Amino acid sequence: MTHPLLPRIHRKAWRYADRARLRLFRRKYSHWPCLTKKRLVVGCESSGTTIIAKSLFGKGHLRFLVEGEQSWVWEARSKIYQDLASFEDYPHLRLFDTWKVPGFAPVLPQLRLVYPNCPTIYVVRDPRDVIASAFRTFGIQNREDFAHVPWVKADWLGIQETDPIARMAMRWRIYLERSTQVDNVKYVRYEDFCEQKVKTIGELAEFLDLKIDPKFVASICDQQASNKNTRSYTPHGPNSWQNVSALTCQDVELVKQTCQPYFSQWGYE
Repeated sequence: MTHPLLPRIHRKAWRYADRARLRLFRRKYSHWPCLTKKRLVVGCESSGTTIIAKSLFGKGHLRFLVEGEQSWVWEARSKIYQDLASFEDYPHLRLFDTWKVPGFAPVLPQLRLVYPNCPTIYVVRDPRDVIASAFRTFGIQNREDFAHVPWVKADWLGIQETDPIARMAMRWRIYLERSTQVDNVKYVRYEDFCEQKVKTIGELAEFLDLKIDPKFVASICDQQASNKNTRSYTPHGPNSWQNVSALTCQDVELVKQTCQPYFSQWGYE
């Protein structure tokens, strides 16, 4: 039997090792801004950022950062948004060439100050489908349990609203609103990607100045891109919110109103 103290000792050792590496990175990467070209995919969580990023960055020699494998980026985006830290405090981000971090959307203005050469793809998805996807991802069966979803209960965005559906809708709006404050962002609707996947990835790759393998893209674009432990279901296309019985007509109207003016601007009805 494993001694109960061993996991605690291992975690403590990892924390010390991480701190040591971070100090080393800060000494090595002390010159800002970083002018090396980076490429980023953002968008509200459950918008299709994973499959689009993997289609763009999943093959080739560029180092690809996925936030689920580098969970320190969640702390980074939260502290930076709240002005408790800056991107200079996380120099290990420079080790990667391509990033898929949905939560960097609201800190794009801060990011561009230190990474000015970072063309960005923003994936826009119907906020009703974003909420429906969150219901499926976390196995939520009712409105009350939705309040406990991490994206809903997180307080780093400063959302004061208590209604869980409204909170998620406000998150969608804040992400999109903040992204409009910088240039060199190419927006793509998830719904358009679903209609012509390989063609859409080709257009996004051209914007990012990347070469892609159409056969590789075609082989993965219909698959569930997330880890099976996170999302074990087959990807749902547009209008999947209509199949979530927990979403009432009042909820749908609340989402529409909360997400304006972007809801209408992006062609959702």
